[in-house]
Amino acid sequence: MAYIEERRTQKGISRVVRFRLGGQEVKIFLDSAYTRRDAEDAKSAVEGFLRAKKLDEPLDRKTRLYFESAPPDLLKRFVALGFSPARGASRVVDVWQTFQAAKSSTVKPSTQTHMFVVFARFRAYFPEAIRFDELTPEAIQEFRDELTKRYARTTVANTIAGLRTFGAWSVERGYAAKNPFLAVARGSTSNKARDFQVPADWAERIFAACPSQNWRTLFALWRFAGLRQQEPMYLTRDSVKLDAGRLIVFAPKTERYKNNGVREVPIAPILRRELVAHLKTMPQDEDFLIYENRRKAFDSGFRKIIFAAGLKKWPKTFQNLRSSCENDWIADNIPAHVVAEWLGHSLKTQETYYLRVLPEFFDRVTQKEPRFF
Repeated sequence: MAYIEERRTQKGISRVVRFRLGGQEVKIFLDSAYTRRDAEDAKSAVEGFLRAKKLDEPLDRKTRLYFESAPPDLLKRFVALGFSPARGASRVVDVWQTFQAAKSSTVKPSTQTHMFVVFARFRAYFPEAIRFDELTPEAIQEFRDELTKRYARTTVANTIAGLRTFGAWSVERGYAAKNPFLAVARGSTSNKARDFQVPADWAERIFAACPSQNWRTLFALWRFAGLRQQEPMYLTRDSVKLDAGRLIVFAPKTERYKNNGVREVPIAPILRRELVAHLKTMPQDEDFLIYENRRKAFDSGFRKIIFAAGLKKWPKTFQNLRSSCENDWIADNIPAHVVAEWLGHSLKTQETYYLRVLPEFFDRVTQKEPRFF
């Protein structure tokens, strides 16, 4: 049985939910920000939990739903008391559905797709009914070993990273006593073997193979402004500031972070040439800069252009265009933090995924004239 006490303070009415657990009196304090209804809901959940524990039965639906949506600060206090609804007894698949529903309104569609793929790999290996408390370090290691047999190193690392995020959320919400996916090494999510510096002198061959100015502008934005594959789709006429030599870029990927995903990128001479030509050919009633082929993926079309240019397709087609631009800027002695700002990512991301040791760095030293003192 649980009870509610009310106390009047200078800030209003605070409440205490009192009950006995393991022979000890326990108090859950709710300050004046919580209403009487909040206290009654917490009291009802406490009683439902104590009843299920006494009878050794699963939680009833009302109690389970309360813990699934309880305010995080209250839930943390329940968890600290050993009072969470699951503590490992929940089926992983059920918790995943709650996790995905909770994240559906806060993450991008591409992230949701990645989450779906990550858990599909988990479900393909583990039984449907497996619970958190059955995910032993040995079981997780065997799962990781199986992934290693079937997927590339970075795919394995990204899968474990996604499951770790899910595990941390499950612990915070009280579904698991600990994050089982921390028991194995994540591995590196960077694969330097697939890095490729797209030479700047290939540009004119690719430009010549482009079937339209629209494609020429796209390639220039990817290679000489370092834009992500889909970022050109958000550019408008007003995004191009030729007089200032700047491009105003919006990145949905970083919208939740600094500057709401908006950044400024310098307009290099070769990009200026293409933008000037592009603006001259744009219909007056068009606002979006890229007004043709506004598709979600450009892979097949750009592969045909690379082939027409007499070049062999390189790995990570669009990311390597972006990283080639970044390495050019670094080689031009632009400070790393400035380059990271232009590209719209952190210095850590820059170091892990983008920068590489280029052959010309060796040439600068080996071909340098000696100095005599």
